[in-house]
Amino acid sequence: MKQINFTERKMIEKMKKQGMGIRAIGRVLNRGHSTISDEICKNKSSHELRYNAGLAQARHEKRHLNRGNKSKLARKGKLKNHVIEKLEKDWS
Repeated sequence: MKQINFTERKMIEKMKKQGMGIRAIGRVLNRGHSTISDEICKNKSSHELRYNAGLAQARHEKRHLNRGNKSKLARKGKLKNHVIEKLEKDWS
């Protein structure tokens, strides 16, 4: 599934402000209504009254950066320092 991009998020925000429903927004963007609903629910906190494309994009980017496993070198400073030290001595 292709992820929703910032342009689509701006369009969702605009259409929501105009009072369009989720299914209508999905038809305009050629996306399933469940995709639109998930996007709105995932990126709108409970205290916010409206969907905000800028905040939604920031939340998406934050989740994207924090996903997956981190490499051993990123997790283990001692190992990282050892590898750097050996590379500086032309080890391969």
